[in-house]
Amino acid sequence: MRVLNVIGQELADLYRDEVADHREARGDNGQLFGMKLWVHGWFRYEELFADDADVRVVAENGSWALHIGRLRVGIYRQGGHVNDDVHHDIPHADSEMKRSYGISNAAQLALFEGDLGRPTLDDESIAALRQLTITHFGNSRDGLVKWYLGAQSQPGRWGWVIRQPDAEARRDDDGGVVTPIRPVKPRTPGGAIVPFDQRAIQDVDVTPHVQPMRERRPEDSE
Repeated sequence: MRVLNVIGQELADLYRDEVADHREARGDNGQLFGMKLWVHGWFRYEELFADDADVRVVAENGSWALHIGRLRVGIYRQGGHVNDDVHHDIPHADSEMKRSYGISNAAQLALFEGDLGRPTLDDESIAALRQLTITHFGNSRDGLVKWYLGAQSQPGRWGWVIRQPDAEARRDDDGGVVTPIRPVKPRTPGGAIVPFDQRAIQDVDVTPHVQPMRERRPEDSE
């Protein structure tokens, strides 16, 4: 529950910042908006949980996931509007990472075979699924409009999914939106933050540029 509350707030702040930066007059479009949500989102999550002993942000299969104990949680944009159906366009089709959530859960369900030798979908077995997916819906005008937590029982099919409470971007006393600025934290392999004056000085390779010799022409001897 603690992590969900943090993610909900972070999604609201993320959408608010991207809406404020979106400029159709300079060519910004829906594809760019979605890409910025993805890139900036995982940058935020990595910084957000950098010092959290219970949550790890892990890069795998060209994507990212939260690891919380035995749970693995993916975070994906599923749609743009509040009326979009959460059972339509479930993230799974365009990457190995997205498909892996449903594939892993389907394998887990196979441990709970019913009388006919098929995986059961009873409440107990569904609740045991450990590959979870957070999906969010929003656009460049309205920001975040809704978000869900669920588990795919197979790629592209929810075993269960629950809409999460709406979150709003943080605001200051004057009503302005507040998004905490989290600088990148240089770290040692053990995780400690390295002060700037103690960071190693990187060598700079300098390759001199040699002016090629001009070919001597006959008129040069005159």
